[in-house]
Amino acid sequence: MRLQRYRHKLTTGIKVYGQYYLQRQTPVIIYSTGRVGSMALHHSLDAAGVLVFQVHILNPDEIAAKNPPGTTKWAYKHIISKQRPAKIISIVRDPLALMVSDFFPKLKWIADDPEAYKHHAVDELCEMFNTRYFEQGRHHEKLNWFEDHFESDLGIDVYAHPFSKEGGYTRFEHSPYDVLIFKLELDDATKSQLVAAFVGLDAFNIMRYNIGETKDYGAVYKQFKQQLRVRDEHLDAIYTSRYVRHFFTSDEIAALRDRWC
Repeated sequence: MRLQRYRHKLTTGIKVYGQYYLQRQTPVIIYSTGRVGSMALHHSLDAAGVLVFQVHILNPDEIAAKNPPGTTKWAYKHIISKQRPAKIISIVRDPLALMVSDFFPKLKWIADDPEAYKHHAVDELCEMFNTRYFEQGRHHEKLNWFEDHFESDLGIDVYAHPFSKEGGYTRFEHSPYDVLIFKLELDDATKSQLVAAFVGLDAFNIMRYNIGETKDYGAVYKQFKQQLRVRDEHLDAIYTSRYVRHFFTSDEIAALRDRWC
């Protein structure tokens, strides 16, 4: 197993060096919080021959502390720290859906039990979400992600750039980066077209990947989503936030809120 991992790292390293330094490909960095489809986009772009990195952190202190995958370190060392040109893609999503998706993988910290979904009934998990998740301030991690990471690490204030709420995306330049931000809620064909135009592909399709309901906790997760009703004070905090008001129309906000109340 260790030898297999070493071979994979070596093969990936050679491939990345070749694409960047020999072929002179412009790198694409998918920089988003988790649970927004970034892994599916990464695998799809990689399969299309694009030099692509999927990263969740780009702060050097955080990289040193958390020891992320080597591709994250490579992207920071060779591209970000040297302020070299790159195409940056970020994805936004209904933040409450994002928090719900984030809840089960974070149970080992929230409940101090990585298999809490086996040891608690669904109604108990719903109560845990409405209490512990918000008491621990984990909702702020999602609502403030662009300020705490995108702006802090790249120097880009996304809120200073207009976003087409109806169209569901924006594209702008912030030297040395070309930036595309789109909503996960767009249909797959539209997302694929946006990304294809952005990276210069004639044809491109985003493949599905890493769907929560296929995980070990998938059956419980499906029940949890159907049963969960979120308290009004949490809905107020989420759907009046800067994040939501910048990326979603008033009609979308009302529909999203109704889904969870």
